[in-house]
Amino acid sequence: MAVLGSAALGQWLRDRPIADLGSDAAVVLVVVVLGLVRRDYRVKAEHARLLLEQAEEARREHARAAALDERTRIARELHDVLAHSLGSLAIQLEVADALLTKHSDVDGALARVRRARRLAIDGLAEARIAVAALREDVPPLADALERLAAEHSGGGANPVSLTVSGVARPPGADASVALLGVAREALTNAGKHAPGAKVFVTLDHLDTTIQLTVRNEPVVVSRADGGGPSGYGLTGMAERVALAGGRLTAGPGDSGWQVTAEVPG
Repeated sequence: MAVLGSAALGQWLRDRPIADLGSDAAVVLVVVVLGLVRRDYRVKAEHARLLLEQAEEARREHARAAALDERTRIARELHDVLAHSLGSLAIQLEVADALLTKHSDVDGALARVRRARRLAIDGLAEARIAVAALREDVPPLADALERLAAEHSGGGANPVSLTVSGVARPPGADASVALLGVAREALTNAGKHAPGAKVFVTLDHLDTTIQLTVRNEPVVVSRADGGGPSGYGLTGMAERVALAGGRLTAGPGDSGWQVTAEVPG
């Protein structure tokens, strides 16, 4: 059969004109090249699909790891908030109990109870922020600061103005909770040690960090309970900011008392 096939092919080629043979060869060559190109395209397309699937899987794994890390930080923050608030609350109530039972000091006990009430309110607010961050519905930092400033101004302690600069970008949940805690503590201290003084809150989005500054104007009439660092809870604020990878500075100046917190962002 092979011999007959070869003979038939030879006879067919001898009967074909040279020009036709060249055209047929060109057609065969084109078909072969197209087949090779198509096969190569399929191989490359399959390789590209596998690479995309691997990249997408890596992205999902990275997102899952980041979410787990974020939830761990939020859980730690929530633990710290509750431990600090409940611990301070218990101390204030114990002191109030001792003032009443041992010294019959109603005024002193009442001051401790009021202090305990403020600690409970602040702790509850910070816990809600941490839980909101855990549920991924935490409000933007600028919006939360605006509400905090409005609440403080509405309470009559100090008029507060808020300024936001730079390109807004959301910090991590731990950083948001830390900055809001600093703002709340600084405003509370301004109301206590500098009642009536104007307070300026500034949120600056810098190149690699986010900076919060709370500054109150100088106090014209000094309070009997004093002011200064001892009444500003600087240690607690600094520890909270440090947990978020940032730093805090505070102190008096020609333009009043100023607290500045800076976190990565």
